[in-house]
Amino acid sequence: MSFANLEFLIVGSVATLLAAWYVLRRPTAGLRVSDGSAVRHVARAGRARFWRLPDLLRLAALALLVVALARPQSDSLTELTGEGADIMIALDMSGSMNAVDMSMEELALLQARGQDPMNRFEVARDILKQFIAGRRGDRIGLIIFGPEVYLKFPLTLDYRMIVAQLDSLVLDNGIRTSDGECTNQCTISGAGTALGDALARAYRRLRHSEAATRAIVLITDGEREGGKLCPRMVATYMADQADQEQMRVYTFLVGSPTAMTTLVPRYIRQVDRRRGGYDLVVARDERGRVIYERSPEPFATDPQLMQEIARLTGGEYFEAFDERQFREQFEVLAGTEFRTTTRTRKRDLFLPWLLVGLGVLLLEWWLRVGPLRKFP
Repeated sequence: MSFANLEFLIVGSVATLLAAWYVLRRPTAGLRVSDGSAVRHVARAGRARFWRLPDLLRLAALALLVVALARPQSDSLTELTGEGADIMIALDMSGSMNAVDMSMEELALLQARGQDPMNRFEVARDILKQFIAGRRGDRIGLIIFGPEVYLKFPLTLDYRMIVAQLDSLVLDNGIRTSDGECTNQCTISGAGTALGDALARAYRRLRHSEAATRAIVLITDGEREGGKLCPRMVATYMADQADQEQMRVYTFLVGSPTAMTTLVPRYIRQVDRRRGGYDLVVARDERGRVIYERSPEPFATDPQLMQEIARLTGGEYFEAFDERQFREQFEVLAGTEFRTTTRTRKRDLFLPWLLVGLGVLLLEWWLRVGPLRKFP
């Protein structure tokens, strides 16, 4: 145990000792008699023998209050994640994130248990929520991108708000109304993957950060499609900056590169009786479950680009073909890069000392006005 206000403890201890010396040494009233045997017998009887107890309690209360004012603290060793790092997460919300990475046999077993498969976006969101829940003292920001890039949340320690923002994201299902709007009120359009723009936006948000560790986590399942900036040029520019402006990029390429284990929702045309014509809707079976089918062709990916971005910035490249690998790879990131050595965290203990001291004072007062009250 240590004390935050050690000077209070020293001064208070001296004052308590002086008070004890004064109280215990002060003379008591006396009366001279020729024979004191009868008086001595009375003094030993009943409550009279405890006549000094209130004074002792007052001294004990004073000592307890002195300790409370000195702010005792306990040293608890806690392994903290992060050193006050600033982390920008760039999450791909292109239409290909609707894909499910599993075989038809695995899908059938999952649906037989009454469970729905998670698409790439849902898996990424769930893993990010777990990652955020494990942060301590790291500021986290969120960028989402499709053909355009949006800052969803700036760097913050408000993890609950970031999780709430993640939960509010709606992935574009690829179906459009006659006005060109997505039918599921999607957060952003999924008709593109502006990788370079997303990387540049994340870099700008971290450029003036004073954190000891600055990192970008880039999660995507495809190659660059659209956007104004070339991802390689952005990564090269980041690598050429001064040391105080450099930051690492950790790239995650998610999803299977082959069509055999990539499933997508089946869409069917449905008659719109109110407006006439047909609308595309997601096909469902008699139990209301989404029907999936193999992707007619694999989604284009660019692992070389992701590897080069990580290499240029001193980060690391991760590749996950299914949900299990994605979770395992992200655990590697969470458990290595942002893990620090054990630090000591102080915990104040003054309140118990204060309450006990006040309790002793209350007991002393009760004894003085009650059972041990003195009569002139």
